Amino acid sequence: MKKILIMFSAVAMLTACADDPIGQTEQDGPAPTPLKVDDVTIIPQPGGADLVYKLPADEDLLYVEASYMTNRGPEKTRASVYQDTLKIRGFGDMEEHDVTLTTVNRKVKVSSPITVTIQPQEAPLYTIAKTFQMEAAFGGVKLTWLNVNQDNVVITLWKRDKEPNLDDPSTIDANGNPIFYEVETLYTSRKEGENSFRGMTDTEADFAVTISDKWQNKTEIVDEGENKNIWTLTPLFEMEIPYTFMRAYQASGDSNFAYGWRWERICDGNTGSGWHTNFGGDDLGGPWPHRLTVSYNRPIKMSRIKIYHRAPGDTQWFYKHGNPRQIYLYGYRGATLPESSNTVGVGGVTQYCEALESDGWELIRVCDSYKPSGSAELGAQSSEDTEYMTKGEEFDIDPMLPEYQHVKIVVTRNWAGSDSFAHLMEYVVYGSVEGVRDPSELQ
Repeated sequence: MKKILIMFSAVAMLTACADDPIGQTEQDGPAPTPLKVDDVTIIPQPGGADLVYKLPADEDLLYVEASYMTNRGPEKTRASVYQDTLKIRGFGDMEEHDVTLTTVNRKVKVSSPITVTIQPQEAPLYTIAKTFQMEAAFGGVKLTWLNVNQDNVVITLWKRDKEPNLDDPSTIDANGNPIFYEVETLYTSRKEGENSFRGMTDTEADFAVTISDKWQNKTEIVDEGENKNIWTLTPLFEMEIPYTFMRAYQASGDSNFAYGWRWERICDGNTGSGWHTNFGGDDLGGPWPHRLTVSYNRPIKMSRIKIYHRAPGDTQWFYKHGNPRQIYLYGYRGATLPESSNTVGVGGVTQYCEALESDGWELIRVCDSYKPSGSAELGAQSSEDTEYMTKGEEFDIDPMLPEYQHVKIVVTRNWAGSDSFAHLMEYVVYGSVEGVRDPSELQ
């Protein structure tokens, strides 16, 4: 009997709940006082406007709502009774647009609407598009842009081959003529944007860029005229140097390792393991800055390097701990390193680099780790930060530099700010070797 009563009570409760309204519902009472058109000040903004208004003297008022149409469809935005401004955004042109304003009270009664007309300034995506600059890069092209307000946008690179590729129908039209096809899409809010699109052969092609936003506004490819936005470029030749052609190790004056994370692990193709120094002073990790050496079987004309930070399946390590925040990359031209080094036991970045250069090493570049969001919080990362670091952090090499057979990786700062230990998961190098175009030929 007790079970039957419990089941009956549960059914009764469910039945009662099924009829109960969820959330706020309209109640009896008068509608709130509407806004007055004369009390609304329109301040044009990029892609929209700010509407500053004087609230009516209605103690029961809850919020003000704006309704309007963009390319995406109907839009609504609200501001509570504690605010006096509505931000209208999403327009892709500078034409006039109507915005409907209503007030809503705590009984969920809606006022009669009023309509104001706004005329937006140039939408952010068009402002950003005007700053696009493109140039040939090793293995592809490099695009730069400015996004002063760090708006969320989608940038797409398009390519049109000079000769038709009949084996790929996505690159040609019905008549077999080359057309623009999508290469890569980038989601970004970087303020000073830069991205290299790789994986291309060194053959001339046309390139174009489009940019879109979340309201489905989008720029177009313009093939001719004063607004033409096409670049004709030839990517520079490079190849990924195979790990069988290099080795990482502890040369004279280099740092120790800890926890079994040996030097050679940064050149094994496994981003889940790497090199880790010990914590502490000279007797543990060796003097700061921490360093190790990578040698190639023959001199390489380096085009770029890629560094993988510690995050073996767990991105929580990005932008903190011993991950390098700054690396000094040095090169040595000779086939054989000196048997002894002036750097043995030398600590301090300036003192060490001076000793290294006295051994014949040359500074290739300073590699400063980059965080797209610009957040200063240790370990904090946006989705763009995570995506950027997951792909590996790239650093271009000046094409005017000579060939090098040895490089020294010198960690001068870590993301923890402790400057007492370092770890690095993988080192990848791209470039060319004289007389070789196929990396399988490198032994």
